[in-house]
Amino acid sequence: MLKLATKLAPCSRVVYAISKPSILVSANQRRLNSSTSNDTVYTSLNDKNDPQREAFFQYTWGTWLKDDKEQKQKRVTRFSIEGVNSLLAKMYDTSRETMKSSNLLTAPVWNKELKATLLPSNLDLDTMGVLNPNEKIVVTQMASIHEGKHHRVYKLDTNTQKSFVLRLPYNLNGDFYNDVRVKSEAATLDFLRLKLGMKVPKVFAYGADAQNNALRSVFTLMEFIEGDLLMKRWNPLVKDSEGSQEQLKSVLDPLADIQRRLLEVTFSKFGSLYFAHDVEESLRKDLPYEGEVDTMLVNRWKIGPSAERVFYRDGLPAEEVTKFTGPWKNAIDEVVAVADSALNSVELSLQKDLTQEQETILNRAKEVYQDFRSVAPVLLESDLTKSSLPNGTELFLPRLHVPELDPLNVVDNAAGPYLLDVEGANIKPFILHGYPVFLSYDGPKIYNVNEDVEGYSEMSPEEQRSYDVMYMRTRNQFIWEFALNARCRELVGAVAPAVKMIREPYLAAVRRGADVHHFLNVESSLLALSQMWDSYRAGHLVGAEKFPVKWAETEEAFNQKVQRHREDLIAYQTKIASAPFSATNGWVPQDMFNTLKEQGIIVQDGEDYVIKDQQVL
Repeated sequence: MLKLATKLAPCSRVVYAISKPSILVSANQRRLNSSTSNDTVYTSLNDKNDPQREAFFQYTWGTWLKDDKEQKQKRVTRFSIEGVNSLLAKMYDTSRETMKSSNLLTAPVWNKELKATLLPSNLDLDTMGVLNPNEKIVVTQMASIHEGKHHRVYKLDTNTQKSFVLRLPYNLNGDFYNDVRVKSEAATLDFLRLKLGMKVPKVFAYGADAQNNALRSVFTLMEFIEGDLLMKRWNPLVKDSEGSQEQLKSVLDPLADIQRRLLEVTFSKFGSLYFAHDVEESLRKDLPYEGEVDTMLVNRWKIGPSAERVFYRDGLPAEEVTKFTGPWKNAIDEVVAVADSALNSVELSLQKDLTQEQETILNRAKEVYQDFRSVAPVLLESDLTKSSLPNGTELFLPRLHVPELDPLNVVDNAAGPYLLDVEGANIKPFILHGYPVFLSYDGPKIYNVNEDVEGYSEMSPEEQRSYDVMYMRTRNQFIWEFALNARCRELVGAVAPAVKMIREPYLAAVRRGADVHHFLNVESSLLALSQMWDSYRAGHLVGAEKFPVKWAETEEAFNQKVQRHREDLIAYQTKIASAPFSATNGWVPQDMFNTLKEQGIIVQDGEDYVIKDQQVL
């Protein structure tokens, strides 16, 4: 039986102090700085069913207005604490064996007992520390340090005075995706560190197959990196003033440096990276890239199916998903796969028990994704000898893309910035990468509010604010483009206005989420592209003489289609804009939720919550 302190530090961590090989959990997990008095809670390591332990695994950083119980259940990160200690014991023994062997790099090792993969070359005396004779390595303290959008992170302290990070994905997109992502993430981090010499955490072990591995959860155990996240100083809406550019560049420049390194290697095909033993045998014969001179690296990684989240959003079983995930030899095949996957998702949804409204919306979505499927094979000109695109060959080469390149996923360490998260990393041509998600902005481009916005000076402060935000988001993208030009000039053609418009239907489909109305963004981009198709074909930027979709026989009929789309889009945007917390799909940060509930602004309605007075928000 052990004592637990629940005092919360400013970093929003919940700490579980352990003085013996046992675990302590909090019955009252709290977010941020709590003024509530601390509780002391006891639990036994031997009692797996102790309800006090269960609190350690529950999601606590927010509440959903709708389907809160269901959303939180998806984010429960239950794992075997006993399994963690078993894994650490095996890692400790392996580190001693590594010390006795040569310093040669060794391949990852599958451990049958733990049903997990260990990376022996990353396990040494410095990593694992030293124990007294007859002493076993155990966890002495656990802290939940991050509850993110897609995973949870625990910090584990041990009796060797060494700390580790345990990263557990939420089960949001099904078991198969979690298995794929953890394998690909481990290999990608390994590649970045060993091949590119980048600053990323060492991976010590990882496990898929949550039903059978020692932790009873998909997991990655990795190096703990000290430091503050770049997000701490990222202020995208900072007003222009003396020093504001430097403030923005203090975040964007390190990220641009990371992206430059990610783009250094060109690969042999399109997909995602894995360790050789994690791909099927037919994929092991191909080299991931040419020219490797280090014999220890030649067969360490292979290219397998894409781990990009777009293919797994519906939580489908493996046999359904793998029809779309490659790997591919040609870039355009990946574009077609995205279209096929989106269309398949809608068709499966139409087989469910639906209301008339839901069926109508899904049939509209089906039409749009069928149109996109018709355009996908010719979205880009395949004969680059004819293309007017500068450095077209460079833009179409397979390069590593990390969707999670974000100030929230980079730690500013004393040794330099560390990239922590490579979830969904995939290999695709740079022309299809797009902006990092945190810089995404598809609205009007405003470079100077006084010159680009008519009557700006006569507007009210509230009206000006809307245009100020558009300007700031445009400005941030421009700074990013400038950084790209300074580091990768041969790839700057990817931000040309024509290229942005051509790839937008693809990017809109990649960004599709749980809300089926996202098809309206794909339709918007297709309509815009159809009007520019002839001009782009003249420069051999697109792959067909005529736009593949004939929407109407007459100009009047086409205008009616455009008007219908505009009305649908405005109606949806109005609905979203009038619903508080729509941008977060109804998720409310827990401290804000508690405050609004105490004030009577949020009230319970059955198992859901509603906003009683939206005007105050």
